[in-house]
Amino acid sequence: MTEKLFEGLRVVFGSRNRQEYNQQMLCWAKTEYGSDWEWAYQHLMSTGKSPIKGIKIIMAHALTQTYCYFCDAVAETLTKCMGITESIGRARAASALAQMGYYKEAKYLMTEQKDD
Repeated sequence: MTEKLFEGLRVVFGSRNRQEYNQQMLCWAKTEYGSDWEWAYQHLMSTGKSPIKGIKIIMAHALTQTYCYFCDAVAETLTKCMGITESIGRARAASALAQMGYYKEAKYLMTEQKDD
């Protein structure tokens, strides 16, 4: 249950798909820069920052960068929390197995490596 909660929050707040992000930035460059979209898109991809074009663009860029950094931080925090809760769950399951006499299974549960 906790894993599903954190996975849902991670989907909402970030962990961006790079291809989807690039496609969104391409759409944004075409919308904001009109005929200069190719230059704007290349500048954005190479520097990670949008070209400056008026106060509207500066404000939009500041909001976008702040939002993205926030989302990345939240996604990283949620990933760490998910790992912690998974470790707690494994420890509780291993304890229950050991209490029932399944020592080999409990040891395996606590020592197996995940291939994430």
